[in-house]
Amino acid sequence: GDYLAIRSLLRVLERGKRSKAQIDAVIDACAEFQSLREDIVTYRARFLKAGSENQRNNLQRVVIDYLERYFMLITFTSYLNTVNPDKKKTTKKDGSSDDQSGAAEAGTEPLSFKDWVAHRSELYSMRERLLWHNPLTAMEVHTSVIEV
Repeated sequence: GDYLAIRSLLRVLERGKRSKAQIDAVIDACAEFQSLREDIVTYRARFLKAGSENQRNNLQRVVIDYLERYFMLITFTSYLNTVNPDKKKTTKKDGSSDDQSGAAEAGTEPLSFKDWVAHRSELYSMRERLLWHNPLTAMEVHTSVIEV
């Protein structure tokens, strides 16, 4: 599904579309056990057809929980695609540095995922605003195709 919460995330992440495609491939490879994307679609459909308010509330929580997992998996994949936490700054023979660590400043250690997210306040606010404060909008599906 092409949910508003995920579309919004892809717009702010470096390599967001690529990260989504990568995590989708992982989800597909594990689909024999559980497919997070299929579960979102299934529970969303059940939510839309639910008769009682109690059922709708329970199913909405399940859908939002699954959307949040998907949101965070894409976010973590983007982190891995943009920050290499294992690569250290090295100095070449000519004295120049080769820093591809994703460190915030030259000479510093690479950022952990927790620190990377903490430096990206838009990710926290987007997660809270879309997923928890406005869940019906977060579950909204767009039919336009996102090119990878």
